[in-house]
Amino acid sequence: MSVTAVPAPPLAANFAQDRADVVVTGASGRLGTAIRDVLEAEGKSVRGMDPAPAIYPDAATALSLDICDPTSLPAALHGSTALVHGAALHGAHLVAGTSRSRCWSVNVNGTWNLLQAAAEAGVRRVVFISSTSVYGPGSSSGSARLLDEETSVGPDDVYDCTKLMGERIVNEMGRRCGLEVVSLRLGRFFYADRVDYHLRKLSTGLDVVDAARAVAAVLTCPQLLRPLYCVASDLGLTDEERAQMGVDLKAVVTTAVPELLSKLASMGATLPDRIGKSVATRALRADTGWAPTRDLRWWALTPS
Repeated sequence: MSVTAVPAPPLAANFAQDRADVVVTGASGRLGTAIRDVLEAEGKSVRGMDPAPAIYPDAATALSLDICDPTSLPAALHGSTALVHGAALHGAHLVAGTSRSRCWSVNVNGTWNLLQAAAEAGVRRVVFISSTSVYGPGSSSGSARLLDEETSVGPDDVYDCTKLMGERIVNEMGRRCGLEVVSLRLGRFFYADRVDYHLRKLSTGLDVVDAARAVAAVLTCPQLLRPLYCVASDLGLTDEERAQMGVDLKAVVTTAVPELLSKLASMGATLPDRIGKSVATRALRADTGWAPTRDLRWWALTPS
């Protein structure tokens, strides 16, 4: 199957004076906002796409479009060289009553629609936002489970399955249409004022700023060396240290980031006895030069 760029549909005339370098779906969310901020700070023009209320004051760059409706997508992507696809329904939507079929429709069918439109519009590079949740649970005892690009997946729910299907769609469309594609399996990010938010960085935790910087790193690197990267605000630990965190977490922390123990003591908080899994980001670090700036060492040294 070959897809060639086509003339922009009439909708694109609205963007004639404001073509963006990068289109970001899910732009109204916390991650989408952070991605926009990082990319614009690097001199990129960004067009946000989201059916939710726009985060941009300029209507020409804030598109209220649904990826389940493919008719206007090529026009929205016209003139852009890159796409960051972060729009998705999550576990919180399911808890709130969204059906599994709707989750599948948005996360899987919507991804297909968007990648087809990207190929038609002449987009060159696509970054798909996936999740480390596709690996399933960590260990319940013994060594912590190492999560990296080679770790086998074990999806727990429909959301995890949709993310894996999204990765397959992105890879297949890249192969068929000559798109440069990469999936980022992001760790979980919560609110920065919670102790557990930061302690999760020992496992799968990720600061949203580090996530946005990872997106920028794979967007701007000269050549994509892998189709997949894991992303977390992790400490640069060895595999042996990561495994040991399932047996004696305090011993690892005492060596790797002793400041954390003092920080927790000052807050009346404690370190868990163990963790069951830990994300390694060495591939992303080696291939792009990215490294987290808001890991546990940063938090431990930041005044409360």
